[in-house]
Amino acid sequence: MALLVSGFISNAQTKHVVARYKNGNPKYVMFTAESNPNSEIVKEINYFESGKVKSTGSFVQGLENGPWIYYYENGNKQIVENYSQGVEHGKRLEYAEDGTLQKEIDYKLGAIEKLTDYTKK
Repeated sequence: MALLVSGFISNAQTKHVVARYKNGNPKYVMFTAESNPNSEIVKEINYFESGKVKSTGSFVQGLENGPWIYYYENGNKQIVENYSQGVEHGKRLEYAEDGTLQKEIDYKLGAIEKLTDYTKK
């Protein structure tokens, strides 16, 4: 007879508005793994005064991890960079405000391996 054991891991995050603009819109929001705002931060979102997202990224054990995305106020991506344990690792893409890709940088554990600048002809 086989015994099946299953576990449940909660990915519940608690939102904390840390700072607001004078107009009341959030400026900086952090998400923690628990309801206590002093517990480990797992995600952060920064906003423009208009309320549009300025940047977003995640943490694992206090270090940047995974994609971090920065936006222009018009909503287009400005920078997409990837982290592994607090160090840039993988592709970084930089865009002009109109959405045109300007640079592509490949990182390996914080060191640039390849840089392609599409603005230079």
